[in-house]
Amino acid sequence: IGELAQTLLLKDAIAQTMTLSKNDIIVAYWANRPATIAALLTEDHPEIKTISFAHGGDIYASRGNYPHLPLQEWALHRMDRILSVSDAGRDHLKSQFPDFQHRIQTHRLGVVSSDIKNPKNTTEKLHILSLSSLVEVKRVQLIAQAMPSITRKIRWTHIGDGPERNNIMTYLTNLPPHVEVEFLGHLPHHSVLQFLKTEPIDLMLNTSSSEGVPVSIMEAYSHGIPVVATDVGGNSEIVLKEHIIPSDSTSEDIANIINEWSGDSHLKEKVNIIQLENFDSTKNAQNIITIIDEITNEI
Repeated sequence: IGELAQTLLLKDAIAQTMTLSKNDIIVAYWANRPATIAALLTEDHPEIKTISFAHGGDIYASRGNYPHLPLQEWALHRMDRILSVSDAGRDHLKSQFPDFQHRIQTHRLGVVSSDIKNPKNTTEKLHILSLSSLVEVKRVQLIAQAMPSITRKIRWTHIGDGPERNNIMTYLTNLPPHVEVEFLGHLPHHSVLQFLKTEPIDLMLNTSSSEGVPVSIMEAYSHGIPVVATDVGGNSEIVLKEHIIPSDSTSEDIANIINEWSGDSHLKEKVNIIQLENFDSTKNAQNIITIIDEITNEI
């Protein structure tokens, strides 16, 4: 009831501040509350076309320990297109909603491709990066738990903050002197990009238990930074096959990866090409124009 009430309030606020016409298209960036608001707005304007993107937490009820996501089927049934950012999400939605699976498809997101690549690390200290909110689903504690088992000189930088921070910090007491850890907290997007352009980074780690296709990995690849990631959601749709690790990987597994990691310039070039060819926002935005043409010509 609470979710529906909040959604109705937001829908009414939008309806009172905007004049909608038959030529408008409503795009919901998430397949939960925003899609429901879009669907509600079309109740009074059935001629308006609607599109909803779908990511991770907005389509997998298990991420919130829910039996289902409130109003999702009702809302998505009213969308003219549901655009999943991953094939995994697309397949999940099609299995959940076979009655309108023909309107569900993959649409890749992307980032602005960077002309400036991450500089080479000329020190003996391996620099690893993690970039995410500090919430349970991201499992950053696995990296923290791995730190006491690291046998080489390393610097681990984490960008992002959240409710799991204090818990994660309990694993980082009495670390060996060759292990340096820094938590930079939440940074604005432009500061993150500046960090990727200026701080030599050897490897980024993603240890999530659920994902869509992480924009953080797209940004890393755009700057030529390789990524090791768990086999969840759409990670395997962007990360090199040899750098995908099991979804149930342990802190011991993470420690072994760090201790044995050895990258080269060819690897940096390889991951950059993946981003340029598949996850460039300018190129992928053109696909939206095609989709809009399709739905506006449908009867």
